[in-house]
Amino acid sequence: MTTFLVWIGWYNVLGSLVLFALLHPNMAHALLHAWTRILSQPWSPGPLGRLWLSWAAACNLALGFLMVRAAAWPDALQRDVVLATMGVYVVMYGVLLAGGRQPLFGPGLAVVHVLWLAQLGWGLWLLMA
Repeated sequence: MTTFLVWIGWYNVLGSLVLFALLHPNMAHALLHAWTRILSQPWSPGPLGRLWLSWAAACNLALGFLMVRAAAWPDALQRDVVLATMGVYVVMYGVLLAGGRQPLFGPGLAVVHVLWLAQLGWGLWLLMA
């Protein structure tokens, strides 16, 4: 579990930096539309989008650092952190499934499904071991 917590923890820290970068409209357009085709149309965060991105980035940053720190904790506590993280990931994947059906999204969204399912699978595999 230590490896999972370190790798996925730093992955979440990096993800939070990407979310903070999306607050800049040019970066949001480049990353979500031009480079990855996650969105089928250009997008720029409005006031509510900026609020959501800020909240999501802050939560991702906190979760990432918690996971990295938890890698040094006893196994029982590491298991609890992985279990809580899996709960967060299940909720977020549900949000992706519910919101990802709109025509706004492009073919690049498939990569997001692969990343979320890989994270969930790794965490669940650890919990079942």
